[in-house]
Amino acid sequence: MGHAVILTRPFNATGQEVSAVRLGGEGSLRNHGKTSQARAVVQKAVAQGVTYFDSARVYADSEVYYGSVWREFPDVRPRIFQASKKAAVRVGLRPCL
Repeated sequence: MGHAVILTRPFNATGQEVSAVRLGGEGSLRNHGKTSQARAVVQKAVAQGVTYFDSARVYADSEVYYGSVWREFPDVRPRIFQASKKAAVRVGLRPCL
């Protein structure tokens, strides 16, 4: 069975082409201490043509997992679009209860 072609589209105003399917750090990568399993997920996504990955500091070790794959396979990194989210915190605001 051959692999299906993953469609691409421009990423917002950047215009950079990214895969229409992405791997987010929130799901299967939001854990600690599962490096080999997480790396396998990332590598499988790359092998299937995924080029859009996202993460955030609050997604446990997902940034570490991505980074370890990009370091081991530096030839892959130029094809990858990785977004990282950051929550803005304003001092003095009270949380809504």
